[in-house]
Amino acid sequence: MKILFSSAFLLAALFLNAQEVDTSLTETERAFRDSIASLNLENDILAESQEYYNNGIQSYTSGQIDQAINQFSKALDLNPVMLQSLYNRGVAYYSKGQYAKAIDDFSQVVSMKENHYNALFQRGMARFSSGNLEESIGDFLEANMADPTKEEPIYQLATVYFLLGKYDDALKYFTKCTSMNPKNPEYWNDRGSTYRMKEEYAQAVTDYEKAIAIDENLAYVRNNLGSVKKLMGDQNGAIVAYDYATLADENYYVGHNNKGVILCQQGKYNEAIKAFDKAISVKSDYGIAYNNRGAAKFKLEYYKEAVKDFNAALKYDANYSNAYVNRGIAREMTRDQKGACSDWSKADSMGNSAGRKYYINNCND
Repeated sequence: MKILFSSAFLLAALFLNAQEVDTSLTETERAFRDSIASLNLENDILAESQEYYNNGIQSYTSGQIDQAINQFSKALDLNPVMLQSLYNRGVAYYSKGQYAKAIDDFSQVVSMKENHYNALFQRGMARFSSGNLEESIGDFLEANMADPTKEEPIYQLATVYFLLGKYDDALKYFTKCTSMNPKNPEYWNDRGSTYRMKEEYAQAVTDYEKAIAIDENLAYVRNNLGSVKKLMGDQNGAIVAYDYATLADENYYVGHNNKGVILCQQGKYNEAIKAFDKAISVKSDYGIAYNNRGAAKFKLEYYKEAVKDFNAALKYDANYSNAYVNRGIAREMTRDQKGACSDWSKADSMGNSAGRKYYINNCND
C-alpha cells in the first residue's frame, strides 16, 4: 500500500505542475495571442536597446568614451542591426584612435545601408587617420556620390592627393571646393599651397591674397604668403608678410622664426636673433629656432653661445641632424676638435651629406 500511495502522490504532483490547455480558444486565437506576446517581448528588447543607446549618447557627450562604447555594445547585443549604435560606436572608437575597430563598425553600417553618407565619410577619415591614404580615396568618392552637396569629402580628397604628391588631382578638388564655398579661406589657402608645390608662385600669391581678403587675421595664411614671396626672391615682401602674421597672432612662433631666417640671409644677425628670441619665448621647446639662433650667433663669432643654442636644439630634437653639423662647426671654432668630429660623425650616421663631408675632410687621423 505504501508503494501505491507514493506513486499516487507523485502523479498528483505531476498533475499539479502540468499546464492546463485553454480549450476555450481556437487555434487561430492561440496563434494570435502568442504573436502578441512575441511582439511585446520584441518591443521590450527594442526599448531596452534604445535605453542603452541613449545612455551611450549621454556618456559620449560628457566625454566618457569607454562608457559610451560599453553602452552602445550592450544595445547591439540586444539589437545587432541597430545602425545608430553601430555608427556611434564607430565614432567613439575613432575618437580614441582605435581606427581598425572604427572601420569595422562603419563597414557593418555600410553593408546594411550602402549609401550611408556619414558611415562612408567617417570610414574614410578613419583610414586617412591610420595612414591608409590610398584606401581612404574610395570612401570619400562614395561619400561624395551619396551626398554631392557636402563639401567635406571633396576637401578630404584634395588633401589626400596633396599629401600623396599628386598635385594636379589636388588642384582639381581644391578648385571644386572654392566653387562650392568661395567664402572659406582654408580652401583658397590650400589651393595656394598646391600651386606653390607646383612652383606656380604667382597663382599661389593670388590664392593666399584671396584667403586674406576673407579673413585678414589668419596668421598661417600670411606666413604662407611670406614663404612664397621668399621663393620668388622678394625678401622684403616676405618680411612684411611675416610681420603681418605675427601682428595677427603675436604667439605665432613660426612667423617669428621665418622672419629671422630672412634677416639672417640679409646679414642682419642681431635683428634675426631678436626674432628667434620671440619664437622661443612663445615655444620654449622649438628646436628649429634654437638652431637658427645658434647660426646667427655663430655669424657674430659668439661661438660658445652658439654651441649652447645647438645643445638646446638637440635637447628638444635628438634627431636634428643639421644641428649636429652646426654644433660641430661651432665646436671646431672653440678648438674642441674631438667634439666636432663626434657631431659630424653622428650627422653622417643619420644620412646628412654635410656631416659626412665635414667628417671626411676634417677628421681623418
